[in-house]
Amino acid sequence: MGTINCAPTIKILIIRLKVNLSLNTKLLGYLITLLFFHNAVAYSAIIDKIDKLLADSSLSEASVGIAIYDINTDSVIFDHESDRLLTPASNLKLFTT
Repeated sequence: MGTINCAPTIKILIIRLKVNLSLNTKLLGYLITLLFFHNAVAYSAIIDKIDKLLADSSLSEASVGIAIYDINTDSVIFDHESDRLLTPASNLKLFTT
């Protein structure tokens, strides 16, 4: 488990990802976009894309856990099975700062 500190108000907790490289890359791209465009409109647009990606049929056998928190308000922006314990597919998928 690790964290990504970004804009002063957002902290993204990367639990563990076990997905294929293509989808992992897309998901990481959406999360990075969220880092740079951290307002309510961007939250909504990026979260919709993450939801759509997680609903993809090619992820039916994958295990994904994500939690995105706003540390300024101590509130959850996005959560998908973040409490589920998963084994990472590789160490490259663990991010820490």
